[in-house]
Amino acid sequence: MASEIRVDKITHTAGVGTITPSPTGVHIAGIVTGTTFSGSGASLTSLPAAQITGTLPAISGANLTNLAAANLTGTIADARFPATLPAASAANLTSIPAANVTGTLPALTAANLTNIPAANIVGVATAGFERSGGFGGGKLLKIHYASTATATTVTTPTRADTGLSVTFTPEALSSTFYIQFHQVGLNGVSSDQALFNLYLMRSIDSGTATELEEYYYLGNHTTNDRAYHVSALAHYDNPSYSAGQTLNYHIEVGFYTGNYGLNYIAQVGQNKSQILVYEFGA
Repeated sequence: MASEIRVDKITHTAGVGTITPSPTGVHIAGIVTGTTFSGSGASLTSLPAAQITGTLPAISGANLTNLAAANLTGTIADARFPATLPAASAANLTSIPAANVTGTLPALTAANLTNIPAANIVGVATAGFERSGGFGGGKLLKIHYASTATATTVTTPTRADTGLSVTFTPEALSSTFYIQFHQVGLNGVSSDQALFNLYLMRSIDSGTATELEEYYYLGNHTTNDRAYHVSALAHYDNPSYSAGQTLNYHIEVGFYTGNYGLNYIAQVGQNKSQILVYEFGA
């Protein structure tokens, strides 16, 4: 059987520590002491420091969210950063959004572009490519190119052009040039070794051609022979020319003797010959 006591106030015999029931709860005047507490702590706000005794448990930063700026006073240390930051280096600056970069960045130089993974390089590299090797340093300015598939026949004792030629105006003054050519031809002989010679020629501004390099005794050391040959040869050139003048590089073919029925057919059977001139500047 349930029992019920209805009062509007409970007071200690000393007249203090009033307990006042109300429709919304119980109001207690004085100090409340308990061994345990059960319930939501959300309503425990604005507790005076004088009323809090004992040791509070450590507060986790994960629980400190949505704190109003007006409630934060003094200097707050950010535990995410050490007291002393290491010196900044370009190696640590990766994946920076463009929106976060302000001011003017210094010009990039090739000296700073090292150890770049191939996967991070897109597009086509143009002028500014550094070269090195036996003919010094410089930059690749342009590749001049020409090809031909027109058949040209030369027989003994004649020496003549094969038809492979390239003419161009240099990109700059005092450039140097690396010439690479692939001459295709069918060489034959009636009664002696099937040998032929190739000659790299250069002329400046349509002037008299100068022989730069001779490539002797190409072909086969067999008699009564006919064979296809692809002669891949190269040369480095450092000509003296003036502004606006053109350079021409072309190939001639000849024979080691004029006493036999030697013949050479360049670009025979629709096989294409090619010439490339790499121009390098300072």
